[in-house]
Amino acid sequence: MGTLGVFVTAFRSAELMTLSDEGLAQDHVAQERVSLTRLIKRVARHYGRRLSSVAEDIRVSFPEKEMFVKGDDAMLSTALANVIDNAVKYSSQGEPVWVVCKSERSLCVIEISNVGVVGIRPEEEVRVFEPYYRGSGSAAAYHRQGTGLGLFVAKRVVHAIHGTIELSSSAMGGGYYRVTVKITLPKV
Repeated sequence: MGTLGVFVTAFRSAELMTLSDEGLAQDHVAQERVSLTRLIKRVARHYGRRLSSVAEDIRVSFPEKEMFVKGDDAMLSTALANVIDNAVKYSSQGEPVWVVCKSERSLCVIEISNVGVVGIRPEEEVRVFEPYYRGSGSAAAYHRQGTGLGLFVAKRVVHAIHGTIELSSSAMGGGYYRVTVKITLPKV
């Protein structure tokens, strides 16, 4: 991401932080028809170009039919980028990040998952969405920088367009964990 991109992302994060504790008000979010399929491809392509040596790649899966949600394209891009950034950051060497998008009745479901040596304890699965909170093993295991705002911002954006976001972590054996962030949004 260029200097301008970092500035815009930082400004947007600061802007989101100043809003009420109840979350973003509906009038703060543009209500445009957004192609979720195109948005995810765009964000994944952006991250695919700047992958570190940690994650092998980003693999994306979609249904054949394009899916649309109502919301703010830029805010949704920021939310998705924050989640993908975490997945890339905490993936084990050579492991891909998966972005799976599927349709379930009147909902669009996006699951972003990675495999790494850092899992999230059950009592932390809700706390990771709090501002400035970082999982207890995150910094020590990977020596990664972060502010603890990425998932917080993602949650605010998703809730503003009547969606949900949750995290789950499961042990895979051999000291590895699969961490999945599930975002559910109403279809248009």
